[in-house]
Amino acid sequence: MDNIFVSKWRVNQGSDRETFGERALTLCRQAKSESGVSDARFFWCDANTIGFLIEASPGHWGPGSSPSGSTNKAIFDLANISQVISDETWMSAKQGQNNYDSAQ
Repeated sequence: MDNIFVSKWRVNQGSDRETFGERALTLCRQAKSESGVSDARFFWCDANTIGFLIEASPGHWGPGSSPSGSTNKAIFDLANISQVISDETWMSAKQGQNNYDSAQ
């Protein structure tokens, strides 16, 4: 079962929204090229905010993963004109239960 990575990014004041959208699309395309990533999409939340929904096997996206240089470039290009305002990892109920059981 894949984890779901949900993040919201807000464009910096004075940055171009068209560039913001293009960089979001580039990040999704790069994410989809990574091993273990099954889907990557973005959504406009409002005129200044984009939300990402990335589905990936544990360890293939997010903390502890090792994205390619091209994917890291896409992340840093986006970060040059925007900032993360929320970042969450959602796991399946089964994975959550496995984590809980391992702590017992």
